[in-house]
Amino acid sequence: APAAPTVWAMVLRDRIAARGLSISSLKLRHSLANFELQTNNEGTAAIDLFYIDEYEVFVGKWGYKTEMLQQLIDPNTNTVSLNLIPEYYDDFSLDFGWTSDGTASFGRWERGVPIGVIFAGNVTNPFVDVSSDLGGFCFVTGNGGGISNNVNEGTVNLYSPTFDLATYNDP
Repeated sequence: APAAPTVWAMVLRDRIAARGLSISSLKLRHSLANFELQTNNEGTAAIDLFYIDEYEVFVGKWGYKTEMLQQLIDPNTNTVSLNLIPEYYDDFSLDFGWTSDGTASFGRWERGVPIGVIFAGNVTNPFVDVSSDLGGFCFVTGNGGGISNNVNEGTVNLYSPTFDLATYNDP
């Protein structure tokens, strides 16, 4: 139920280096509202919330394992700290800046919840994301719900953000 605003904050830190994770992504999902925000240079993000309730909280940064937690947010849980594991992982629940291009007139890559399609008795677009990751989002081509959105008349390419492997011993 709506209540007086509660300032809620999350502090994200690198589990190994024990430092704040600047410009990390957070997504809060509630049955009545969704919020997306980023941490500041010290790894902290804050928001005024009006619903004292359970939220799904997705947190992550490119080069770190994304985490999801069920979090009761009320005046007693106004700050939550989380240490993220440095590793490359992306289940697409957060937007880490993948890009795409191509020459196709239809069917470009897009990040979203898949809209399934059956054509001639075959699944041509998936109905759901894989069950082993977070959030239900994935990259699919032509996610419009019909065969007219399939890749047509050209190619489509999907590019990840840059992998920085400078600190890896054996990449």
